[in-house]
Amino acid sequence: MKRFLAISVLMLLALGCEERKHLKERFPAQDGLVLVTTLGSAPYAYRDEATGEITGIDIEIAREAAKKLKLKLNIEEKEFPELLPAVKSGKADFAAAAITITPSRARDVVFSDPYASDGSAFIYRASDKKPTIPTAANLRIGTQMASISHFYLCYHDIDPYCFNEYEEALKEFKNGKLDAVFYDAEPIRETVRTSNGEYAMTPLETRENYGIAVRKDFPRLVEAVNQTIEERGKN
Repeated sequence: MKRFLAISVLMLLALGCEERKHLKERFPAQDGLVLVTTLGSAPYAYRDEATGEITGIDIEIAREAAKKLKLKLNIEEKEFPELLPAVKSGKADFAAAAITITPSRARDVVFSDPYASDGSAFIYRASDKKPTIPTAANLRIGTQMASISHFYLCYHDIDPYCFNEYEEALKEFKNGKLDAVFYDAEPIRETVRTSNGEYAMTPLETRENYGIAVRKDFPRLVEAVNQTIEERGKN
């Protein structure tokens, strides 16, 4: 029994050493974590216009998890389709950008416990007829590329205009080049709330859970993220 415990401890220590080695190879001067994210999805991940700081629910979870591991957090901006490949390849330690947990995505990364549950909806001009999935095929619909919103539209044989970020699609919508945008409901709610009645949103078409995507060989980070999510849920 003692020998078994000793071997188990050595295996755990070896895992910790491998994780530290991985970090030091990326940052020779100091240990650090790499978080990849796509901004423009308030309140999850966005840049504060007043301070210029990258912030949001996702970012704060990542910062707290890094503190628990006593590691510096390095944030890199990428286009949404690049996030999970970066984590899978080991170029990043985790990704956070209101990422929907799905079985297919979970083949490449380890997802944290869900920290939010929401869905996708249309934002449209309040003066226009409300778009629906059956009518969207005849409209100019924008969405974020490789998002669940994008996949949902394609599943229903709707060919949308795809953008790297929601903010890019929203800009084209405001300029009159799109009839509507289909995306995560929370950023859309915020846009509608501040539009002085110019825009409206439809009820949710989908319902999904959001999680933080972590490298499969970094269980300590998964644990730190889940602990942070649990603590935030109690506050």
